[in-house]
Amino acid sequence: MDRQPLRNSFLFIALLLISFGLYRIFSPFLASLLWAGVLALIFFPVQQALARRFRQRSGLAAMILTLVVVLALVLPAFSLSWVLVDEAVKFYQSFQTVIQTGGVASLAEHPRLGWLKGLWFGLDAQLQSLGFDLKTLSLRGAEAMTGVLVSWLGTAARNVLAFIIDLSLMAIALFFLLRDGENLLLWLKGILPLRSEEVETIFTHLGGTIVAVVRGTLLTAGVQGLLTGFMLWVTGVPYPALLSFLSMIGAILPFGGTALVWAPAALYLALTGSWVKGIIVAAWGALVVGTSDNLLKPILISGRAALPTGLLFFGILGGLVAFGFSGLVLGPTLMTMFLACVEMFTKPATEPERGQM
Repeated sequence: MDRQPLRNSFLFIALLLISFGLYRIFSPFLASLLWAGVLALIFFPVQQALARRFRQRSGLAAMILTLVVVLALVLPAFSLSWVLVDEAVKFYQSFQTVIQTGGVASLAEHPRLGWLKGLWFGLDAQLQSLGFDLKTLSLRGAEAMTGVLVSWLGTAARNVLAFIIDLSLMAIALFFLLRDGENLLLWLKGILPLRSEEVETIFTHLGGTIVAVVRGTLLTAGVQGLLTGFMLWVTGVPYPALLSFLSMIGAILPFGGTALVWAPAALYLALTGSWVKGIIVAAWGALVVGTSDNLLKPILISGRAALPTGLLFFGILGGLVAFGFSGLVLGPTLMTMFLACVEMFTKPATEPERGQM
């Protein structure tokens, strides 16, 4: 009796059960492990350069690089979340006060803003004929926007202990991935039951997408947001940190970009009498912020494979909805995996699998 099929079936079922158990074990730490993997991929060239400088002492290089990444990137981002949450709450409170005291029409006393009165009442009349109230819709919209922002950014700020634990786990995982990541990658490539070219296709697509999302999209959006927020802060526009964060989101969008933030800010300055500041903000947004995208993306992506812009946008947006902040990477990664598998499935097998004769 040939026991090989029975053996393979037993091992397959055992592997499924063990994998489920491992998922239950690691599920509380998946977000920390995910971001550790992303950071390890992004900074692995730096790790290799440090290891060569320290005479192939990869452990020392990984420890130094982990400390630098945590201190230079993660902690400042956590500190900024406090400012963003505070400004988001203040923005909603101010917006609520304006709406409850007469909406935009209450600003009509200003000589340059009187035209808003007719616009407000005209739009309100149109919506009321359809059974909607503009004041209620405005309040709900502002409440929803600030509620989501406070929920995302306030989690770490409200639960410092959980954040410290997650940060510690991420730092530990990052250290081991930097030190042993190359061997782990070789092991993963070796156990996949695919042809060598298919294995390289999967890992090339994954690496290219993560680099494109984190370095080419998120980092570029972060730089554009910081540039926008800096000029808004210099020119005295209210809520510069919140508007800077919204600029980062706008930079990811396939339309509008950061102009969705700096253009209204420039108009606000002009309408309130600060014409020079308004022109400065508009020029800064068009010349500095607008061109930084074209300068940074080619440098940061460096020709790596990436999803088309439209798929990348929906992958990030859908990932955020489905997985929270981790969806920034998970969404495009899953989409890339799907496309890579479809590409391999549709190609005929031209050579035997590895290990077969």
